[in-house]
Amino acid sequence: AGDQVGVIETYNARYRWPVEGAVEATVDLPMEFLFGADYLVPADGPFMAAVVGDKGSAAIEEYKDKSLIAFLAVNSTVEGKFDATVANDQVMRLRDVLVEASAAKSDNTVQGFHRVFADVARVGALRHLSLVGEIEVDRETGGKLRIGAMELSEDAAGCPVGLISLAAWDAANRYPIRGQEILHNQSRRYDSLNTARYALDVLALRVGRERIDQSPGM
Repeated sequence: AGDQVGVIETYNARYRWPVEGAVEATVDLPMEFLFGADYLVPADGPFMAAVVGDKGSAAIEEYKDKSLIAFLAVNSTVEGKFDATVANDQVMRLRDVLVEASAAKSDNTVQGFHRVFADVARVGALRHLSLVGEIEVDRETGGKLRIGAMELSEDAAGCPVGLISLAAWDAANRYPIRGQEILHNQSRRYDSLNTARYALDVLALRVGRERIDQSPGM
């Protein structure tokens, strides 16, 4: 709907192409955009839009009291540097906290759906922090968290857009093999993704000819 344009642009800002530029005006995400999504709180959307936009890592300080992802980023900093290992530990603890908090509202009984939503939040937090790590430090730091998110992307936590984003990241690193596997698995559910497989196949052939006894990617 026309009145939701700002919300939709904010929500999708983390996956915009570089040529699209930054989202000009961001808004907090309404609850219906958070339910079942890999964002955690309303301000996570504009925070991520700011991180991948013009503000970069400066957005962390601005949003640390409003965005849970920004809060995790602050607490993943060791001696002034974002640490992927600490970030991973923070996210694992976050999942436990979410399960415990959900159970506390259900007579202290953990329900299956409590774990499902906590798993989605865990993968989302890892994926978003990977973008923070890439901007704060380097691609390798962010890559550790991207791959960590991929390894936990099962069932409801397997966001297709997030996985395709990893495939694109791999292709940028001239490592198309994992991307081919991701596309193959996802195209079983989303037939339109088959259009991307040709480009990855061509890249795989080219990389295979150019690289001998090397292991591109991570």
